[in-house]
Amino acid sequence: MKPVLILLSITIATFLGLYPSISKRKSFLWKFFTATILTIAIILNFLPPTAANINEADFLARKNHQSQINILFTTAPELIKYDSNSNHWEVGTFNDNKTDFVFTDKQLSNQFNRIAEYIVRATYIPEERVYKITAINAINPIFTFPYIPGLEERIRIMNFHVPMAWIAVIAFLLSMIYAIKYLKSKDIKFDLYSSSIAAIGLLFTFLATTTGMIWAKFNWGSFWNWDPREVSIFILLLIYSAYFGLRNAVNNYDTKARLSSVYSILAFTTVPFLVFVLPRLQAGLHPGSGSDTSIGPILSSEKGLLNEYLLYTFCLSLFAFLLLFYWLTNLSIRLNNNQISKLDYTRLQ
Repeated sequence: MKPVLILLSITIATFLGLYPSISKRKSFLWKFFTATILTIAIILNFLPPTAANINEADFLARKNHQSQINILFTTAPELIKYDSNSNHWEVGTFNDNKTDFVFTDKQLSNQFNRIAEYIVRATYIPEERVYKITAINAINPIFTFPYIPGLEERIRIMNFHVPMAWIAVIAFLLSMIYAIKYLKSKDIKFDLYSSSIAAIGLLFTFLATTTGMIWAKFNWGSFWNWDPREVSIFILLLIYSAYFGLRNAVNNYDTKARLSSVYSILAFTTVPFLVFVLPRLQAGLHPGSGSDTSIGPILSSEKGLLNEYLLYTFCLSLFAFLLLFYWLTNLSIRLNNNQISKLDYTRLQ
């Protein structure tokens, strides 16, 4: 299911981005759709988090001693046992030791027994090993963000950082494809497409680097740790910055387009190695590095590495940011076309 959803997100967004043409002005309906999807994706990624099951809630409660937490329960009422002697509800066990849920209001305990899916607000008391529940509400959630041991709130950055990095790879691939088309046809519009896409790809590479640095600061202690993936994306920034340095250094447009196209092809040959190969050969802090037995929660086929709600929002974010990428690319192409219109070349169709 995971690869299917990810592939569908990329395929549908690419179809919408390239149809009917990468250079034609997008309709109001297309822009409205993209803005709406992007807004929804951002809102969903910043929703207040709840633990997706009792075990995750227990981890959260132990980490944040005596702090209030919201816990999403999906336990069936018949599995909840009430001890009339202690006035405790037994909902689950953790580490083979019983943890009780204590209600401060008898009415809350009665409500707790009537509904099958709900969110409760509780305070964990480590000395007593109990959750003191102060509020309860029935709920039928579509998306919930779990607290993941070791990651917690920082898991949210995944839905921004990873899509931006993948989009940068897609951008450089498209740039190479249009560079090849230019060398075959000598049609200036393909050079325009190639350079415009590379510019937006460089922008997304910078955004991926920035979001990654934020992640590194709060997860590893500093903005930069010389992790293999950090090094590889920095090299990509240098390679494609040099691409635009080359274009600005040549005045003759024919020569500029020809050299840029060759450079774009050569530059992309380094992308698979820098993004997919080099980080997996060296020990590093990123998931999927040489010191990690898996290839990371997103690409791995192992079940349970990626919460299903995180998967849905990740695919939605990937879809939304891809649409944004094609929108920015369209604007860049039309802007650059206006700038070179004074040259004696065939205008874009």
